Order: sequence, then C-alpha cells, then structure tokens
Amino acid sequence: MTNIFLARAGTSNYPQNAVLWFLPCLFVTEMLFLGTFTLVKSKRAIRHDWAVAATLATVSFLSIMVMHSFGLPIDRLRLPWALDILPFSMLFYCIGYLLSRFFLMPCMQKSEPKASLHIVYAVIGMAGLDLLWIFDELTGLSVNLNGASTSNPFWMLCAALLGFISSLMLCVAIDCRLLQFLGRASLTIMCVHEPVKRVLCSVMAKILGMNTDALRVNLAYAMLVTVATVAICVAVHLIMDRFVPVLIGSSRHNPVLQDKTTA
Repeated sequence: MTNIFLARAGTSNYPQNAVLWFLPCLFVTEMLFLGTFTLVKSKRAIRHDWAVAATLATVSFLSIMVMHSFGLPIDRLRLPWALDILPFSMLFYCIGYLLSRFFLMPCMQKSEPKASLHIVYAVIGMAGLDLLWIFDELTGLSVNLNGASTSNPFWMLCAALLGFISSLMLCVAIDCRLLQFLGRASLTIMCVHEPVKRVLCSVMAKILGMNTDALRVNLAYAMLVTVATVAICVAVHLIMDRFVPVLIGSSRHNPVLQDKTTA
C-alpha cells in the first residue's frame, strides 16, 4: 500500500501490474522537462530551446553511464517516484523532442508531399525497423526500463535513435487524421488502458460465461475489448483536454509547445 504514495519502480513493488511504474516516471519527466524550460526562459540563460533539450539529453546519458558503471540502482533500494528511471526517460523524451523539432515539425508545415514521397518515407521507416531488429540481434542489446538497466548504454542510444527516426518516417508516410489524433492521445491511452482493459475483460467474461484467459486468446473478443478500451481512453483524453489540459501537455498551458507553434 505504501508504494501507492512512494511510487517506486521494480517488479516487486508492483506485483499486480508491473507497468504502473510508467505513470509516476512520465509525470516526473514531463514536469522536470517543462520546469527546466520555464526556468531557462525566465532567466534568459539559453536562447535556443533545442540547446536546453540537448543539454538535458547529454546529462541524462552521462548519468546512465555512471549508473551502469556502478551497477545502480539496487533493486531493494529503489527511489520514490521512479526517480532512478529518470535518466532513461529524460534521454528518450529529449531525443523525441529534438527529432520532432528538426524533422517532424518542418515536414508537417510544408505543403502536402507527393504520393511517391509517402511511399519512400514508408520504405525507409520499415527498413529502419528491420535494421533495428538486426541491430538488437547482433549486439544482444537488452533494456529494462523498469529495472533502470541496460546491457550497453551506447548501443541503447544507437537503437533509440534508429527507432525514433524509423517511427518518424512512418508518421510522415501515414498521413491519416485518425492516426494523428490517436498519436496525440497515445500517452493518455497508455496510462489509462490497463485498469479499463481489466474491467472490460472481467465484465465481458462474465457476460459470455467464460474465463478471462479464454477471452484473451479469442481474436474477435480481444479485438472488441481493444476497441472498447481505446474508445474509453480517448473519452478520458478529451475530458482531460477540456478541463485539465495541463495534465496532458496541451499547448494552451505549455510554453514550450506554444513557442513551437508560433515560431
């Protein structure tokens, strides 16, 4: 029960749902990222926002190197609010910000690309994902964010860059408003879906008179649960965007995103 408030990561701290470490980790990462930008802007210490993100990414990567060298964190001494995962999450967050800042946003602001370019972007994206799979096989890379550990920090960074670039290529190639909306709501969906999915599985299993294991392996029922779960999560996202937009990073309350949209 105490871990509800301490929010320490690690499988032993979340025996019922090991992925719940993501919620406090995401919250701390976004608040630190936004707080750093707000502080720097108020002090006028750095003129370019990309320099702030690059600095945070560098500090995060160096922190990961130190943790890897000293075998940290210790499983029995996990920090509250997933702070020991912060170097990993901040590194990935900053990489995503920088790539979207210099690649995705310019592509979205340009005129509609030709159909042939969509195909090229899609091919590059799929090729990148294939290369990522080959890279993981060759290097034997392992990354455990819940345990805040990796077999090789440098290989992890290379894999992250390759994965981000491939994903961005696919995002540009697949020009679909529905997918774009789901992408904007993806963090909310990821945070909310687990309890919703469990409740829907239990209710549906009782209605159909079958156990949840049998329901999960049935493709039709699993798809129905998935669609219903996403619909409920999207509804939650829309409600939050209407009443508490700051919690989901809405540009109306995010000076970083406001600068990007007005630039």
